[in-house]
Amino acid sequence: MSMNQRLLDWRDQLDPSLQHKLGAASSVCNLHMQFCSAMILLHRPSVRFGTPIENASPSSLESRSVCVEYAVLLTTYISDFRQFHGSARTMLGTALYNITMAAIVLIADMADRTSLLDADYSVSIDICIQALREIEDSYIVARTILKQLKYLMKRCQLLDVYKNTETIRNMGCSLLPSVGVGLMDMDSPPQNLNGQMLQPEGPDAMGADFLIAMEQCDALHSIGTWS
Repeated sequence: MSMNQRLLDWRDQLDPSLQHKLGAASSVCNLHMQFCSAMILLHRPSVRFGTPIENASPSSLESRSVCVEYAVLLTTYISDFRQFHGSARTMLGTALYNITMAAIVLIADMADRTSLLDADYSVSIDICIQALREIEDSYIVARTILKQLKYLMKRCQLLDVYKNTETIRNMGCSLLPSVGVGLMDMDSPPQNLNGQMLQPEGPDAMGADFLIAMEQCDALHSIGTWS
């Protein structure tokens, strides 16, 4: 909590030219995306993603709330960047890490809740997916990350919910079959998984499957432990 406050103080005491506002410079957007990632990294060890939310401790729930809050906030910075500075492919290389982390946080929280996806999450995930598709033009590793994110959602039984969400359907979600082929035409798991798709068992399977799938997806697992 001490480090949490130090990070918030750092952000609040930034020079006005470095404070984020609509239409801020691209470097400012990248700076605040990095701040969101720092907040997520600070609290993620306490969340214990993969544990059903009803079994979480009060401190774990608080950390979970922080992680989700800054994952969603990070997507607003992505939207601002794309609105005023064009494609996400011009973002700094660190953006690939930051966007991927935000997407995983939202997927993990969805899997633990074992409930339908709400509109805010669906919009935030779509923003991450669209940005990663653009970043692929500059960083080819984004292709592997996109493939593994889709596998992660499929493994946690979230992909169908995501596809059928009205908000996403109206936006022309990048995961819908009608929007492009090739990159997102990925019903099979990543190559290193050898086609092994375990079947969920019991009411807590979605959260447990998240941890299993993360272990199997090397590009995602390299971001750090999520248990």
